[in-house]
Amino acid sequence: MSSQSNMFDGLTADSIYADMMMLRPQDTRAFLVVEGVEDVRTLDAHISEEACQLFIAGGRENALGVIEIVVQESMENVGALVDADHVKRSFDVRVELYGVTSTDLNDLDSEVLHVPHLPDRICASHVDGRGFREKLTRRGFATAIEAIENVACPVTALRYNCERYGIGLSTKDFPIVALYARGEVSLDINKSKRAAIARLPVSAKGESTSLVEEWIESQLMGTEFVSPGSWRPYHNGHHLFSALHALLKSEGGYIPKIDNIENSVRGAVSWPELWSIACIRRLSAYFEALGFWIWRHPKPT
Repeated sequence: MSSQSNMFDGLTADSIYADMMMLRPQDTRAFLVVEGVEDVRTLDAHISEEACQLFIAGGRENALGVIEIVVQESMENVGALVDADHVKRSFDVRVELYGVTSTDLNDLDSEVLHVPHLPDRICASHVDGRGFREKLTRRGFATAIEAIENVACPVTALRYNCERYGIGLSTKDFPIVALYARGEVSLDINKSKRAAIARLPVSAKGESTSLVEEWIESQLMGTEFVSPGSWRPYHNGHHLFSALHALLKSEGGYIPKIDNIENSVRGAVSWPELWSIACIRRLSAYFEALGFWIWRHPKPT
């Protein structure tokens, strides 16, 4: 993921808008700005190249920045799909800009993973589907996404509260696979605590380290007393994919690398499944009002 991000490090809202300006005189298509490559991999098979041009912004800030310029300069037929990212940006008024469509869950990957039956289908393609479902049932889960959320829940809670209270602990690439207790239904809390403490910035260490450690443990363990579903808006796709990877690896046998699983999930989304996502329908309605059907498929009935 980092290598892909580095590809867009030089991008700015101004440079993306400049590219649009160069194209616009001879290009009458709709312009859709998305945050990253991951979004393109989900949408690309369904976007009509004749009707819509995708622009990768290299992040949420750039995507919103482009729309700000578009509004100021009155460029027509441009929209953006951005992550809600409820943890970090709850009060970002720019998501109210005309042309911005925000996901309802944390990001588009999370939306995809919550498409009914899709995670179950992915699991069945990698492990013994029937045996896997029976194990989930014995552990109290009706669907794969419930089990995935349960594994990701402590990390999501930790991420949320670190942001909320200004503790500079990053959960990016948190080693969920290594911390998953095989045969159990959740992460190994003690290992997770040690992994989290190791990520504390120097400024958070010192005399208060013991207090911070106690707080981290309370955040990780506190999720045992709430429904994992209550954290649903805050799960980011990366953590959910890591949790899915952990569950699959716990079944043994050959399991592809997490990047391959992520791409297989994004590529497995059918048109009816993509259309079932509310923010996709809102995005479509925005462009339909401008006179564009941006998809290569007809509207599902």
